[in-house]
Amino acid sequence: MGRFTAIEATRDQETYRGDLDVKAISGLVHAINMAASKLTAYPQGHPAIIESFGRAESIAKTILDTCGHLSFGVARDALMMGNNILDEKNVIFRRVARILFEHGIIGLTLQKGLTAQELMDFDLIISQKRNEVQRAGGMNALVSRARIRHMQLRLIDYGVFQAEQDLQDTPRDDLQSAVFWEGFVKRLFDG
Repeated sequence: MGRFTAIEATRDQETYRGDLDVKAISGLVHAINMAASKLTAYPQGHPAIIESFGRAESIAKTILDTCGHLSFGVARDALMMGNNILDEKNVIFRRVARILFEHGIIGLTLQKGLTAQELMDFDLIISQKRNEVQRAGGMNALVSRARIRHMQLRLIDYGVFQAEQDLQDTPRDDLQSAVFWEGFVKRLFDG
């Protein structure tokens, strides 16, 4: 496994530039994914759910205590850190990216202090269909109502891109679309 360098994060009002091990990041994404799957498999409050989200919180705490925050870019089927795609062949990364992307989330930042309850509440929101989230007021409203304070989202309105694509004579194939979104997210995070 590799390392990501020059990931900026804040720690006690100073800028920290450090290395984050891909294995640690992978462990966090896998733990969150596992907890989310248990959330849909067991009744609310089941010990397996609480244990899984507790494990995800523990892994997040270890990472976030070091760097303050962890930001992911989200392309259609890829999670990114900076300009790097995180293991594009990893099925879980691809699954998580698709779920976030479906909800219009192109950036996700986890911040120091993130709790198991916030992770659980967020997973409950994104486990809903996109149109249900919109009918309930949208992603920002649901995140606010759930009091999720240690996660920040960057959202996009896909309707703008759909209108542009409808004006083109030839539709984009899946590969062109994936490359477009990866490039878009990279450029967005580069400013």
